[in-house]
Amino acid sequence: MNDASATKLKLELDLKNLIAGNWVDSDQRIEVTNPYTNEVVGTVPRMSLDQVKKAIDAIYEYEPTLTAHERSEILKGTAAEITARKDELAYGISLESGMSIKDSTKEVGRGVNLINVAAEEAKRIMGEQLPSDVDSSGAD
Repeated sequence: MNDASATKLKLELDLKNLIAGNWVDSDQRIEVTNPYTNEVVGTVPRMSLDQVKKAIDAIYEYEPTLTAHERSEILKGTAAEITARKDELAYGISLESGMSIKDSTKEVGRGVNLINVAAEEAKRIMGEQLPSDVDSSGAD
């Protein structure tokens, strides 16, 4: 990854929260630091109690309108987008966690596998939870 890509990625790590379909920021930010270098690699909003309550209320008020097939297709598209950006995402994980690029790339792959499993299971909703070890690569 070149310096321009790294700089662009760092700017994208100044994130907002998604609450009830809206991107929400905060006046207060929490710095995300690399645990090995102590370098600030991004920021996230420090949400107020009122914002947290609104997020929780939105969850309980949400009424799904998508069909099982539509949910499955959205998840498949998400997995494809993550796969297309796996190097960028692995780099971001490495910055945030201090994990090696090799290990963070495996983590991205594991996430893609789990999303693909969820995409298939979304078509068979029966009210049960799936264990998160459904991915064959396992977690170290």
